[in-house]
Amino acid sequence: MKRLILTMALAAAALAPALAQAGKLSIVNTSETTLVHIYVSPIDVDRFGPDLLRGAKVPAGQSFSFADLPNGLYDMKIVDEKGAECLLKDVDYFQYSIWTIKSNCGAFGGMGG
Repeated sequence: MKRLILTMALAAAALAPALAQAGKLSIVNTSETTLVHIYVSPIDVDRFGPDLLRGAKVPAGQSFSFADLPNGLYDMKIVDEKGAECLLKDVDYFQYSIWTIKSNCGAFGGMGG
């Protein structure tokens, strides 16, 4: 299977109280392809949940936000319009985060609040 050429950078800011249990996740697509599916799974679960985009698309240069994603560590699968996939392990999500999707799927780093 083709491998989606994306890099994921996690930039998080503490915009909510530290005790918040869920927050808003924004995906910013700075790659050159449209994202059509985003799946997440807690790191201790062997299968992905439903598509977070629910039929929406995130074209290059656009962003998309999800509300009320629980804090935690996730595995993530991103699929582009050509069916290529990018698998990311142990994505650390904290309330009110921005994930920037760039070219060349690979490692990422970040901090949370």
